[in-house]
Amino acid sequence: MTTQALIAIRILNFSGYKLVADQYHDSGDDWPVDYKVDRGEEKLIALNKRDSTVSGHMSGYITFKCEEYLGRRVQPQHKIHIAFSHPAFGQCKLNVGSGADGKKIWEAMDATNYQPFVREVIPAKADNKPSPAPKEGPEIVANCVCAYRSHGDGSNFGTNEATVVLIDRKYL
Repeated sequence: MTTQALIAIRILNFSGYKLVADQYHDSGDDWPVDYKVDRGEEKLIALNKRDSTVSGHMSGYITFKCEEYLGRRVQPQHKIHIAFSHPAFGQCKLNVGSGADGKKIWEAMDATNYQPFVREVIPAKADNKPSPAPKEGPEIVANCVCAYRSHGDGSNFGTNEATVVLIDRKYL
């Protein structure tokens, strides 16, 4: 069976943190497991929808633990959530945030009309309102953008791409 829809989430980690995938939530699709994104690394997470009986909708989030900052263990460990939705119709959605509950980040997703946007990640609450600065580690900003590419075969199927660049604010 051919791939009908693809989500490609590209993460560029310039945060100073080593990120380790900790938790997944999905709408019934198989999200990959065991992802690590080291400092300065780029990682591509690809999700496929192959079932022709399904509308093509894929949605979920992945939670990363921030295990180290510049090689030092950080306590308490922050969590960064990346949420993404590829709807059957309309625009894809993306959100990035931190806090204890990735579901809140997922529920707060909104279509951005494929325009770039910025999220305060650490320090931040799930609602993206500022919180006190962490005792250790950097302040992290996520620069984000979504894009859509048709498969070029005349169908409505294509690839929704999300790029999330995590950056230590001091380098902006």
